[in-house]
This record gives sequence, structure tokens and C-alpha cells, in this order.
Amino acid sequence: MPAQLTCSLARLLAPLRGRAADVPLLVSFFLQRFAKKFGKSAKRVSTETMERLASYAWPGNIRELQNVIERAILLSPGDTLQLAPDFCPAPRVGPGADGMRLDSSHTSAAGREQSPPASTSASTGSLEDVERRHIEAVLTQTNWMVEGERGAAKILNVNPSTLRSRMKNLGIKRPDRISQPPK
Repeated sequence: MPAQLTCSLARLLAPLRGRAADVPLLVSFFLQRFAKKFGKSAKRVSTETMERLASYAWPGNIRELQNVIERAILLSPGDTLQLAPDFCPAPRVGPGADGMRLDSSHTSAAGREQSPPASTSASTGSLEDVERRHIEAVLTQTNWMVEGERGAAKILNVNPSTLRSRMKNLGIKRPDRISQPPK
């Protein structure tokens, strides 16, 4: 199937997150396509990998799945598809493909209950919350020094004006210094 046609079809179809039953068929299609394209021997998908792909919330469309499979083909050493270590499915919330509500309790395709993915307190919350906490932690580490060789901007690898802009947008302000009574 030409790439242009695939992209056109991807725009016409409903988001993948609402069609979990289509994931195995699409995985198989992309597996064959990319194995041939890259001359790789990946011909199988383990049950665990397929369950991870089917349980993923897929915030994007089919192209997101296509990119995940393409990357996995390139990184898989043997004939079994292995997902990249940083691919961690987010819990699916809302109606699944079968109309049943799925949540953080994660029920696998085989109907077995799985524990939710481990998360740290630093990675929970909205993206803005996580970014705010990270910037505040670095600013505290640097004693609220934004610029300079040991400043937060250098550690965060951003321009100081960009950091100040992010701080303003996120409502990050330096805490008031506690005034010491005169001795």
C-alpha cells in the first residue's frame, strides 16, 4: 500500500484508542511491511507484547502505532518483535472496543488481571505539574540562580529567557526570603 494512501486512510479512520480490536491486525500488517522494508527477520509478536500494544490508550492515530512498530522492528535483535524499553502503555480509561469500561486495574487480552504500571510520585499529574515540579527542584538545587555556569537554565539545557518565560507561564515564583531580625 503506498505511503500516501496509508496516511490518507489514517486521517479518515476513527482514532485507534476506540478500536482496540483492530490493533492485532494492524500490528501484523506493519510487522510484515517493515520487516520486508528493512530486511529484518522479525516475524512473530509475543503474547505479552501484543497485550501491551492492545492495552495502550493510543492518544494518536494509526500512524503512532506504525511508528512504534517501525522502531521496534529496527531495535529487535531476533525474529520476535520487542518493544522499545521506553514504551510504557498508559492505562486505558473509558469505553474499550467491546464497550466495557477499562481503567487502571488493567485487564489483559486473556482476561487476567494485571497490576498497573509502576509510577513514581515525580511522574504523576499533568504535564504542567510535572514540569513545574522539575523546574522548581532544579531552581532549589541552584539556590534560584537562573543564569550562569551553575544556573538552572544550564542544567535544564534551555536559554535563560526561555526558562524565565516557562516560570512565568507556570506561575513559578521565588519564595520570599525570611528576613532575619537584626542582632
